[in-house]
Amino acid sequence: IRHKKLALGIAGFVMVMTLGALVFVPRTYKSETKILAQRNLVMATLGNPHRSVPQDADSPTRSAAEAVLKRDNLVSLIKQVNLLDEWKSTRAPILAVRDKIFEIMSGEKSEEDRLEELIGLLSKRLEVKTEEGTVNIALEWPDATLAYRIVSAAQQNFLESRHAGMLSFEWDIEA
Repeated sequence: IRHKKLALGIAGFVMVMTLGALVFVPRTYKSETKILAQRNLVMATLGNPHRSVPQDADSPTRSAAEAVLKRDNLVSLIKQVNLLDEWKSTRAPILAVRDKIFEIMSGEKSEEDRLEELIGLLSKRLEVKTEEGTVNIALEWPDATLAYRIVSAAQQNFLESRHAGMLSFEWDIEA
């Protein structure tokens, strides 16, 4: 090799950059849940057996994405998980330094502004997909435990809202 020093220098630089990236680049973790749902054909016909009900009228996955990503639900998720406080403490070191620099330049953000930023971030990162009979809720987040807690809370809120919706639907039929 004609340029041993140059080759060793480039190899060393690449190794140092790789180690730096491993240390400083924030990791992301994906947490995902799948809810299996079945169509309830009995409930639709109990109130009026001769009534024709469209196939998708009682779909358990109907409007799942809208229910999970609704602003009120996102605010509820943030409060349930205590995300306003947890976000700062679980921030990657390099991003915490960047936040500190922006805080020095533009001043500290109000709690309302931080809440709005987290709502926007959750609405971008929280992914809800519905297929026939399933609802998938997934989230990529820099902290694994927090990602799990957010997805679990989103799942629980969705199930509770669907259950409350079914109870009100049953009550309307009886009335």
